[in-house]
Amino acid sequence: MMDISRRGNPRKALNDVYSERLKPELILLPDELAVCRLGPASPIPEWALADAFCSATRTPQELSIVCPETRLPADCSGIRIERGFRAFQVEGPLDFALTGLLSSLLAPLARAAIPVFVLSTFDTDLILVRSGQAQRAAVELGRVAVVRRSRLRKPAGRRRSARRQPGG
Repeated sequence: MMDISRRGNPRKALNDVYSERLKPELILLPDELAVCRLGPASPIPEWALADAFCSATRTPQELSIVCPETRLPADCSGIRIERGFRAFQVEGPLDFALTGLLSSLLAPLARAAIPVFVLSTFDTDLILVRSGQAQRAAVELGRVAVVRRSRLRKPAGRRRSARRQPGG
């Protein structure tokens, strides 16, 4: 048990303990994502729906698709595409009455001049940053949240080291 009586302000010490335990948890998802803009009357393309992760949002001005870059078709004519994003997903589900969570996560990124693209679902929020800034974003987000890497997929290009056989 932690002895808080020796600190200058016991109430602040308790708040520090509780705030560390109550930090939101973020997962850095493994896939490189693309943000695509199609015309407002465009149907949601099949290629966008072929993965476990896909977000489609329609407004009177556009249809926006966020999906793994690997799902993009070979012929992307007529589609405006921004490639090279990574997503930090807030561990959910989140209560609809929760206030201030997203702004508390975005503030350190804004101070560090890291641009974001934000998505929300029924259960959670996702903060997308450019892949080249994902490590810096993880450090900044680590000031206000617990940041973990997803274990869903192994990053491309990494191989497991071969195990040595006994006697070999």
